[in-house]
Amino acid sequence: MNKIKGFVCICFSIYFLATGLLNTDTSKKQPLFFDDFSQGLDRWTKETGSWSIVNGECIAKGLSLMSTGKNEWKDYICQVRMKTDRIGVNKITKKEDLYNVAFLFFRYIDINNFYSIALYADGTLTLEKKLNGISKVLKRVLTDEADPLEWNTFKVGVKGANIKVYLNGKLMIDYTDTEPVNNGKIALRSLWGDSRFDDVAVYEIDDSLQNKVPTVTASSTYPPYFPENVIDGKVDHYLNLSLIHIS
Repeated sequence: MNKIKGFVCICFSIYFLATGLLNTDTSKKQPLFFDDFSQGLDRWTKETGSWSIVNGECIAKGLSLMSTGKNEWKDYICQVRMKTDRIGVNKITKKEDLYNVAFLFFRYIDINNFYSIALYADGTLTLEKKLNGISKVLKRVLTDEADPLEWNTFKVGVKGANIKVYLNGKLMIDYTDTEPVNNGKIALRSLWGDSRFDDVAVYEIDDSLQNKVPTVTASSTYPPYFPENVIDGKVDHYLNLSLIHIS
């Protein structure tokens, strides 16, 4: 009888392994938060702008921001599908501004303290931090593999001071911040244009994110980031070339 029980246990173990029921990958775990926008926006705090749901997608128009989660969140993975429908117009130049796209904020405390990622109109994936109201670009990677005007999947993993950014499943940025924002919620941002968001998920982090960064070419020729509320000077840009003139 003991031999039969042992044989049955072995068979069930093989079955569980084969079917993936014992998989401990983070993506298989119960999320801390998930929203496919099929049930409205009651789980979000609308901070600015216009938000609506159309055909199961979250639509933001103009300068819009909404957040969700807990300030106590520290180490986590956040994934979202997002798309810029219309690039926002610069208030000074009256032209489309390559920075005015869809953003994902993470470790978001308030509008003056957070991290963000976005795919600019020139194909630059940008990791930025705002700490005590001061914005700083932490890392830029130029890619021709994604278009901000199409749907893209962004995934961010934050563990301690380390930040990993994935674009459509590829690890693009691995950055360790010497003065990190240590905790915070997540938020969705549309900067003056129109943006779409879907399938927002937050998971507890594990070591599966500790992968090596693939070889990518980071641009060092782009001009420094200018705050969205800049009122002096002007910013001219094109999709593949950025020029800044300060008067």
